[in-house]
Amino acid sequence: MISYDNITMRTKHVQTHKYNPKTDKRTELKNPIVTYTNHIIDAHAYDLGMLYKMMDYASDVGYNVEVTLNINREY
Repeated sequence: MISYDNITMRTKHVQTHKYNPKTDKRTELKNPIVTYTNHIIDAHAYDLGMLYKMMDYASDVGYNVEVTLNINREY
């Protein structure tokens, strides 16, 4: 039996411009601001269907989902 451990799913957002509402202008940032939003942290799944439902949820919440997990084989 295969199990999936330490499942982490997060989305990455990169902000390259800043908007000033007073002047109604956008300015480009020197260094982009990168933020991560964690959707699922340190979860476990014992079948592929449960893992699929987790990935489906994370893709509904945000774009460009990064997934990390460990695969264990149990006898």
